[in-house]
Amino acid sequence: MRCMNCGRELPDGSRFCQYCGGRLTEQAPPRPPEGAPRPGPIPTPPPGPGERAGDAPKPGPVPPQGGAQPKDAPKPKPEPKPKKEGNGGKLAFIIIAAVLIAALAGLNVYQYAAFGSTAQESADRIKQLEGEVSSKESEINSLHGQIDTLESEALGRENELSALRTRSGWLDEIAEFIDDYDAGYATDYFRASEALIVTTTADYLESFTLYTEYNLGMTVSYETEGSSATLEFAEDTWGSSVDLYVYPQSPGITIFTLSNDLYYDSFRVMVVVTE
Repeated sequence: MRCMNCGRELPDGSRFCQYCGGRLTEQAPPRPPEGAPRPGPIPTPPPGPGERAGDAPKPGPVPPQGGAQPKDAPKPKPEPKPKKEGNGGKLAFIIIAAVLIAALAGLNVYQYAAFGSTAQESADRIKQLEGEVSSKESEINSLHGQIDTLESEALGRENELSALRTRSGWLDEIAEFIDDYDAGYATDYFRASEALIVTTTADYLESFTLYTEYNLGMTVSYETEGSSATLEFAEDTWGSSVDLYVYPQSPGITIFTLSNDLYYDSFRVMVVVTE
C-alpha cells in the first residue's frame, strides 16, 4: 500500500505512515483475478488432549488488528484517573449547613425583636389614644355643662320676657283702671285712701284705709276678682275709718269691689302682686 501523504510504499495493513507519521485510511484488499479458484473452508484442527470432538475450540490470542504499529506513531494519551474525594467535601457541607442554621436563627431573632418592638409601639399608641379619648370626653362634658348653663340662662330670659309681657299687659289694665271713675272713690263718705296697691310675693301684707260713716249704721261688703291677693278688715267695728289688710298670694292682679247697704254707689281697689 502507498501513503497518500508522502507517496512511499508501506506494508499492507499499516495505519500510520512510518516516514511522515500521517494517518492512513483503510484500503479494500485487491480483488482476485477472474477465473482464480476460491479458497475452500478452513479445516478444523483435531481435538487436543482432554477435548472431545464437536466442542468449540478455545479462543487463542487475538492478533493485533491493522498490522504492526509504526514506531513514530503518537501514543494515545491515558485518560485521567478520577480523584478520590477526601474530607474536604464533607467539611464544606458542614460549613454551609452551619451558615444556613445561623442565618435562620438570626432571622427568627430579628422577627421576634421586630414583633416585640411592634407590640410595644402598639401598646404605647393605644395608651395615647385612650388619653386623647379621655381628654375629648372631658371637653364634651364641659361643653354639656356650658350648654346646660346656656339653656338655664335662656329659660330665665324667657321667663323674664314672659313676665315683661305680662307686666306690659298689666300696665294697659292699670292705665285703664286708673282712668275709670270708680277707682278708689264712690262718695266723700265712702272711699279708700289708695286706689292702686303694688306689692310683691315677698311682702307679708299691705294695707289701706277705708273711710266711711259707720255711725250711720252702714254695713260694708266686698267682692273679689282675681286670686293674687286676699283682703281682711282690721276691726269688726269702727267709727269714721278702718284699716284693711292685703295679703299677697301670687303674681297677678286682683280687684276688690267695695259696697255698702246705705248708698248705692261702690268703688274698686286694684292690687298688683309681682315676684
